[in-house]
Amino acid sequence: MKVTYLGHACFLLETAAGTRILIDPYNEQVGYPIRPVPADVVRAYREAFRRLAEDPAFRSEAERLGFEVVYTSGEQVLRTVEEVLNSPPGVVRIFKSFFRFGD
Repeated sequence: MKVTYLGHACFLLETAAGTRILIDPYNEQVGYPIRPVPADVVRAYREAFRRLAEDPAFRSEAERLGFEVVYTSGEQVLRTVEEVLNSPPGVVRIFKSFFRFGD
């Protein structure tokens, strides 16, 4: 599977069979129209994800499979990305290089 980071929390997953799955598109530059999402839906989505990330059974299964679960709120991610993107260009290049999967 090829995983391509497209920015913010957006990833494109591509299988060997040609299936393409776009996760969390953040603007129309990724090639798909963005539909408005009501704030209460966003809150519900974030809360459901937080509950899942904190669920002991989920964490146990993830650990058994060798995955590390680290929950970071959307607000924390945005603050970090904004901080990095306001850094000198060399730092931004290094940061962006961490998110180049499947190239």
